[in-house]
Amino acid sequence: MRKTLITLMLATLGGYLAWLASIPLPWMLGSMCLTGALAVAGRHVAVPAGLRSLFLAVLGIYLGSGVSSDIVQQLQDWRYSLALVLLYVPLLTLLITLFYRYAAGFEWATAFYSAAPGALSFLILASQGSGADTRTVALLQSLRVFLLVMSAPLLASILGGNLLPEPVVERAGLELADMGWLLLANVTVIALMRRLRIPAAEMAGAALTTAILYGSGLVQGALHPLLLDAALVVLGASVGCRFMPLSWAQVRHQVSSGVAAFVLTITLTLSAAWLVQQLTRIDLVSAFLAFAPGGVGEMSLVALSLSLDATFVTAHNLARIYLLIVLVTASQWLFARERLA
Repeated sequence: MRKTLITLMLATLGGYLAWLASIPLPWMLGSMCLTGALAVAGRHVAVPAGLRSLFLAVLGIYLGSGVSSDIVQQLQDWRYSLALVLLYVPLLTLLITLFYRYAAGFEWATAFYSAAPGALSFLILASQGSGADTRTVALLQSLRVFLLVMSAPLLASILGGNLLPEPVVERAGLELADMGWLLLANVTVIALMRRLRIPAAEMAGAALTTAILYGSGLVQGALHPLLLDAALVVLGASVGCRFMPLSWAQVRHQVSSGVAAFVLTITLTLSAAWLVQQLTRIDLVSAFLAFAPGGVGEMSLVALSLSLDATFVTAHNLARIYLLIVLVTASQWLFARERLA
């Protein structure tokens, strides 16, 4: 408990310093950088999984509250971009796997689990028993998330987005009765999804439930903006804490390979975003954030700070995660068969 409190205090300090420096998304990026630096230096920083899950649910509520009654029409407009996810995820996974295998020299299992674009915790667990080097998988997956979260605001602004200092919540505050319905429905759905072991249950469940309540007009209003700032700090710190103490002599090959893979990932993501822009009415920045594999919550927060359609970004990132889970689950059978051969 004491370690968690100290970590959150330091994360808040990092966010405050970033806010003073007028950095976009200061509470998330500042907390992530400070806790990440401390983790790399060997300091004991930690954010409990339960606390991260709680604030992922808070973020899901914010994202779901942006849904309007024309959600059916929105899904109709997104059909081409959602279909493209079915091609993008396997293609990106294949290209980065081949790069890690032949350019970096990793074994096939290590290359595959390091290349899969998303669901970090799931991938680390899935890699165990597959013959993969789990430490390398954890390092490269953490590096991917860190680099994408750090670069996404800058890339989005280069592509034409107008970054605000922090996300804007325009609705009036929730009435007590609406808050009660919102909390009851979310707790019920999240509990059911967790019981069914559905990945990303907290954020996906909260976003889906809240979207239905707001889209139907049953609930109106928004949570207090300070809750969103708290979510930014906790989620930023949780990314930073994933970095273990590192020895540059030991991991320089993995880090250089991870950076090169990041460049390839950005190139393919921008290509997919351009294609989405050509096929639909979706702007390039939204398409880029929807396909950038930097974490569902983190990319959605960048979309909020740009006053973009965060629901669009969230839907596509969740589609990527669930498709990836199917691919990884199928691959486990393949790697298990290979080890027995």
